[in-house]
Amino acid sequence: MEKYWILLVLLHVAGIIQIGRSQDQCDVKFLTEDSTVFVPFGGHVTVNCSYTCDKPAVKTRLLKSNETNGPNWVSHLVLVDDWEKSGAACIHTYDDGETKLSNITIMAYALPSHVTIDLQGELEEGTAHSITCTAYDVAPVSVLTISVTRGGDEIYSKAIDGDLTKGPTTVTEIYNFTASRSDNLQDFTCQATLQLGTVPNTTVQSPSITVRTYALPEDPSIDVNKWIKYGTSAIAECRVHNVFPLQNVTLQLSIGDNLLDLETIIGSDSATGSVTLTNSTYNPRWNKVTCISQVFHLSRNITKDVYFYDFSEISKVHIVLSNHTVYLGSMVTADCWIDNHDPDVYCMAISVNGQRMLEVCSSELSYNVTATTRHPEIVVTCTVYIRDDPTISETATETIAVHYPPENSSLILSPDRKINIGESFNLTCQADASPPPVYTWEIHSEDHVTYSPDNNSITISKALSSHNGTYKCEVNNKHGSSKAQKNVVIEEDGMWKWIVVAVVAGIVVVALVAFISMLCKKKGKKGFYSLLTGSKNRKSENGLNKQQAPQKTTPV
Repeated sequence: MEKYWILLVLLHVAGIIQIGRSQDQCDVKFLTEDSTVFVPFGGHVTVNCSYTCDKPAVKTRLLKSNETNGPNWVSHLVLVDDWEKSGAACIHTYDDGETKLSNITIMAYALPSHVTIDLQGELEEGTAHSITCTAYDVAPVSVLTISVTRGGDEIYSKAIDGDLTKGPTTVTEIYNFTASRSDNLQDFTCQATLQLGTVPNTTVQSPSITVRTYALPEDPSIDVNKWIKYGTSAIAECRVHNVFPLQNVTLQLSIGDNLLDLETIIGSDSATGSVTLTNSTYNPRWNKVTCISQVFHLSRNITKDVYFYDFSEISKVHIVLSNHTVYLGSMVTADCWIDNHDPDVYCMAISVNGQRMLEVCSSELSYNVTATTRHPEIVVTCTVYIRDDPTISETATETIAVHYPPENSSLILSPDRKINIGESFNLTCQADASPPPVYTWEIHSEDHVTYSPDNNSITISKALSSHNGTYKCEVNNKHGSSKAQKNVVIEEDGMWKWIVVAVVAGIVVVALVAFISMLCKKKGKKGFYSLLTGSKNRKSENGLNKQQAPQKTTPV
């Protein structure tokens, strides 16, 4: 009996163990790798539940249909027509009421009906801009990501927070950025992506916008002379630096309302437009020259005042004298003026013999010139110059003749010494007089005399004794006269002078010898004596006595 109860207990324990073992071995699961299954709204999804024990039950609040069974699996076709998040459970219930289950989440989704991008097509460098991306009729927004791409590369991305239970919604996202040159000619696109796990092709893209960026950070410059003489030509240049893109820059140059045709040259970092100004087509006056640089809708300009000045027949400098001839000490009035459309642009000055005497910024002036010095002429100059640039000027000149009587007359002898017989000499009569005077001569002989063309000098080619004496010249003009004289000495030839000197010297020597001889006779001494020593020459005495024996002498 005991053996029976022991066997009964063992069988009961074995049954319990067997029941526990069968519970542990029962397994149910959905045949999907994702815990959440996304299904297009209104679509169906097959829910497949596998098991290792008794057939489980598949439960969900969504509508099930078309149950299909197979070896250790059961499937249902589930209609997803609710935007609420739904669950599905594969449940096995044990005899003791315990359950074994596997859960999945089923969510409906709707890809955006379309995505748009809002962005200007032309962007100025350094300015702030926005890209507006809009995804229409998308659900659920809790798994939505909106991104922006430039040239295919993502430059911005944001996951959108939203209500899971809400149906299709329109979502807008704004991306702010600063335009740069690197954005030029790049394609910008908005993308809306639903993060749906293994569901493919969940990105909807907007049309792309190709952006043109530009930069015009500096005003253009004008290179042209401020003062241009009327009737000449000048080069005007309009230049802009650091502009981008250079190939899209436009340059315009105008004078007043006249638009000029420019020849534009593109450099490495600048653009230059040039034109030749032929200012004969413009009136002599102030003109505004305007340079405009433009890139797309952005433009800058600069204006420069240019004056086409005129010193031609249209704008001639005039000078008029009240008298062209004046007597010393008298006065002449000089009047200057200029004909011009804009006389206030000019200044005028009067100079006398190179010295500026009067200066006014006017179109006319008058000045009294007094002849104060003995000079035959006074040069009066009228100068007209640009008020803002005195280096640009034009002049007109008149000359005043100054008259005065002759003064300071003189006769100049050349060579200035005694003139030898046969020599050539010149006499020039000089005097300070205006107008040029007339010369009259008084001379001793016309032999060998030549007069200069203006009669102010004479040349005697061969001096004669008849040319000796005082020469006179008289200087005359209509205002008076003056006289001058010069004494000219003509000498004999130098050879005769030496002959006379030799003869006189010989006579003196003979007289001296005779005088000494007479002294010797008075002392009663005979013989000859040395004129140098005074001693008696005996030898000579004896000889002389012999020669002079017939003469009667008194003994010493």
